[in-house]
Amino acid sequence: LTVRDNGIGMTRDDLVELIGTIAKSGTAGLLEKIKESKDAATADSLIGQFGVGFYSAFMVADKVTLRTRRAGADSGTQWESDGEGTYDLQTVDGLPVGTSVTLHL
Repeated sequence: LTVRDNGIGMTRDDLVELIGTIAKSGTAGLLEKIKESKDAATADSLIGQFGVGFYSAFMVADKVTLRTRRAGADSGTQWESDGEGTYDLQTVDGLPVGTSVTLHL
């Protein structure tokens, strides 16, 4: 499942700062708590409280790929993670300006 926009995109530094927090202490553990929650209201509360809505994608996806190119940049960046606490970054040529997020179901 891919969602794509045609906004101004993000830089590599933006990705690391805003999206790359999955490797920070506690985020992976919080995702596990959300997955284990039997109560939807509790899961929603955890997601909202900690500002990790993006990471809720790992509740349904085995892997998430985010590809983006900032307006004015020659190349873009691909961020990819399986939600286990690490991510990979790659420089990608030929991306359109904007951002796409792909959930690998």
